[in-house]
Amino acid sequence: MEIVPESEFSPDGDDDKIYVFFTETAVEFEFYDKILVSRIARICKGDLGGKRLLQRRWTSFLKARLSCSIPELDFHFNIIQDIFFLRRAKWQDSVFYGIFSQQWGRLDVSAVCAYGMAGIQEAFSKGSYRGPIAVEHSHVRWMAFRGEVPVPRPGACIDNFARNLGYNTSSDLPDKVLQFARDHPLMDGSVNPVGGRPALLKRSSNYTRIVVDRVTGLDKQTYDVMFLGTDDGYLHKALNCDGEMFIVEELQLFLSPEPVQFLQLSAKKGMLYVGSLSAVLQLPVSGCQRYKHCLDCVLARDPYCAWSQAARACVLLPHQPADTQNLIQNVKYGDASGCLSADLHGQIREAVSLTSRRTEVYKD
Repeated sequence: MEIVPESEFSPDGDDDKIYVFFTETAVEFEFYDKILVSRIARICKGDLGGKRLLQRRWTSFLKARLSCSIPELDFHFNIIQDIFFLRRAKWQDSVFYGIFSQQWGRLDVSAVCAYGMAGIQEAFSKGSYRGPIAVEHSHVRWMAFRGEVPVPRPGACIDNFARNLGYNTSSDLPDKVLQFARDHPLMDGSVNPVGGRPALLKRSSNYTRIVVDRVTGLDKQTYDVMFLGTDDGYLHKALNCDGEMFIVEELQLFLSPEPVQFLQLSAKKGMLYVGSLSAVLQLPVSGCQRYKHCLDCVLARDPYCAWSQAARACVLLPHQPADTQNLIQNVKYGDASGCLSADLHGQIREAVSLTSRRTEVYKD
């Protein structure tokens, strides 16, 4: 559950939204077995309930299918495991990251899908509704509603348009709007991920928790770095670069395999906090000091790390590096050619230093 401050600088006088993520049995599909689907639901923060209908109940509750699939293979990941809200200064730029698994088939495959606020708003604010329709033999089917939708739009928050019609709170809404919202809580369309496909697919790993940090590299590009806990006690650090996803780091967290049940990020401190049933760990977002050579540091393609020519060490990149000329990093392509000149200069410095020491010895 996350709150998005959509009232900030809203030209329409909109309300803040509460988004809820969950998995439930699908009602819209007819199948011989129960199909599970992941949902995203939306509620207006200022929802007070109705006056006659929906008293002390949500009047703005709407839900939609949260899609995470490989379209060309018709391969669906329909069970959500965890969600992380990457907050940005402008809420429109914020992104939801979710971990998904399958209901059937290979159960050791995890997918990570990212969802932008524009796609979420499109589904709820402009999409069609679904509702139950009775058919033969007392059977109920959930069909798309093709009739006239009442005004103001059911499930919408109280905004300037509603206020101009005389509806200042949800308790002022007419019964026909509340009746429609109660009978049509499901949106017909789904919320699709950014790019139309998963940002990460990983076999032989069942992810349990996710946090995401946004890092600016020396090239002034921003990179979303994902930290993923597994069900056997590992931490993966993954990076999406121009559609190419790769694992930067893999760490074993516990002596014996056990699921990561808690994962928290402190971006200001540069620390991760990991919890299981038996232990709580604190660890830095990156161990740059583990890379002893320039090639290792640059080829790791870790946006947190850069090779310092002055210190001749792999160092944690500051948020606003003052001297970028002295640092080597290439996250986008993993090009370590800069290390060759750096190593050459280092060898020359060592040779000059050694020669000067020998000269002093000879003078003595």
